[in-house]
Amino acid sequence: MIKIHPQVKWPILEDSDTDPREFYREFEHVCRMCNDGHGMIPKEQLTVLLNCLRGHRKKIYNYVLRENYELAQTDQGAEEVYQLIKDRMSEFTEALTEKPTRVQSEF
Repeated sequence: MIKIHPQVKWPILEDSDTDPREFYREFEHVCRMCNDGHGMIPKEQLTVLLNCLRGHRKKIYNYVLRENYELAQTDQGAEEVYQLIKDRMSEFTEALTEKPTRVQSEF
């Protein structure tokens, strides 16, 4: 029997990242590879997500999880909490018109 162990680099979402949607695309892609391509169960996905967040993003995760801790104990509930966290992170997406303004002011 041959077993393949791919080396995976987990994406990181930092405070300075302006597009969390790209992070979640990469994160969910890696999660789908787990369990022989069947994907990660929602509770595991929540646990792994914590290790991929930095700064205030991690604080948002902790706050949402603390507020919904009981819900996160079931697979269906963990999926809902994951979506709540994802939606909350999306609030900090920089609009296309804001980026040139920010870059110009930093320059």
